[in-house]
Amino acid sequence: MHKDPSSIILGRKGKNSKAGRPGRGGYNIDDKLNWDESELTQFKEVMHKCIDKHLDTMQCQTAQDPKALDKVVEEACRQFVVLEDYQDYWQVYDIIGLCLKYLSSQNRQKEKAKESTTELKERMQKCT
Repeated sequence: MHKDPSSIILGRKGKNSKAGRPGRGGYNIDDKLNWDESELTQFKEVMHKCIDKHLDTMQCQTAQDPKALDKVVEEACRQFVVLEDYQDYWQVYDIIGLCLKYLSSQNRQKEKAKESTTELKERMQKCT
C-alpha cells in the first residue's frame, strides 16, 4: 500500500508485545489506539465484516492467504483513512489476529461438539 511520506507515524507498539495480553507483556488495543468509543466500535464492526468476507475463519492469521489479508487491510483503510497514519497497519493486523484466534477457537469447539454428538448417536444406535 502506498503511503504519503509526509504522513505522521502513530501508535507504535512494542516489538514483542501482543494484543489481548495486557497482563502478560502485551497490551489492550482499545487503550493503545486511544480512539473515542464510537470510532472504536465502528472500526471493530468494519473489521469483523471484512474478516468474514475475505478470510477463512477456521484458520489462524498465519494460515491465511496473504492476498486475502491485503484485501482486509485495503478495505479497512478505505473506510478509516486515519489507518494510513499508523506504522505497518499494526492495529488492523492485531484485530485480525484477535478475531481469528477467537473465531477459529469457537469453530474448533463447535466441530468437537459435532463429533461428540455424532459419536454419541452412533454408540446409542449400537446399543439398541
